[in-house]
Amino acid sequence: MSMAPKSSTIEEEKCVQEYFDDNVRGWERMYDEQAFDTYNLFDSHTVIKRKEYVLQLLDESKESRWRRVLDIGCGPGIYMVDLLQRGMDVWGVDVAPKMIEQAISTAKDMGLQSRVHFSVASVENLPFPDEYFDVIICIGVLEYLSKDDLALKEIYRVLKPRGIAIITIWNHLSLGTFTDLYSLIKVVGKKTYRLVFPLNSSDMKKQNEQEFRKSYNVRRFDNLLQTHGLRKVNFISHRFGPIAINRKAIFSDATNIKITEKIEKISKIRWVPLLRELGTMYIMRVEKTSKK
Repeated sequence: MSMAPKSSTIEEEKCVQEYFDDNVRGWERMYDEQAFDTYNLFDSHTVIKRKEYVLQLLDESKESRWRRVLDIGCGPGIYMVDLLQRGMDVWGVDVAPKMIEQAISTAKDMGLQSRVHFSVASVENLPFPDEYFDVIICIGVLEYLSKDDLALKEIYRVLKPRGIAIITIWNHLSLGTFTDLYSLIKVVGKKTYRLVFPLNSSDMKKQNEQEFRKSYNVRRFDNLLQTHGLRKVNFISHRFGPIAINRKAIFSDATNIKITEKIEKISKIRWVPLLRELGTMYIMRVEKTSKK
């Protein structure tokens, strides 16, 4: 008899919740192209490009039958307007209550509350019926879980047959990994990583986000998707940087943006397929198969 998938611990979920509750305005600003965050220019560029690619993958498979979309890890409603513009009613969930409060407030200010539905919930326990959504987007969520099985099981459960999901993960065999000792040791294993870079786990929310965000072997993740009835159809990888040594960027944010854009452009050339898989951020479109 197989064991049920384990969920993240209450302590882990609380740490993630507190981290994002403390950064509501920061996340809104990071996505705001009119108030581009010059203090964290490279990260702002990364998430704005990620949003562009998420919507690109969504539009590649757009169907008129789509009616409902679920935004898992919706934050303050970053994707709300874009999803509504594509003709779908929007449901959004997040583990951070302050994020949901801001999303509800934004929807009300814009007069959109009749078509959006936000609530506090975890991807590991979605409060929706089976086969309820045509589309799911799960952006920047899985890397904060200790295990992925229960989350993928829930995504499969609430997704309609032939439905699609856009999922993002962090690639631990990215180009930046091989230039940075810190990242390379992290790939070797958690025990070795903690030995070289010890942390005070009792106050995780004071630590840099990178300290508790995990990364993936993308090939293994593709296989994991299949075991949960989800098949990857297409993917985009981006963020080929920053070039760093021991967590210290060698170049300015502006220069790193130019470098990563140049590499990203080259990665799309067919005769360099390996480079395409070396972006730090891995964005994929998956579809629900008929059988698990």
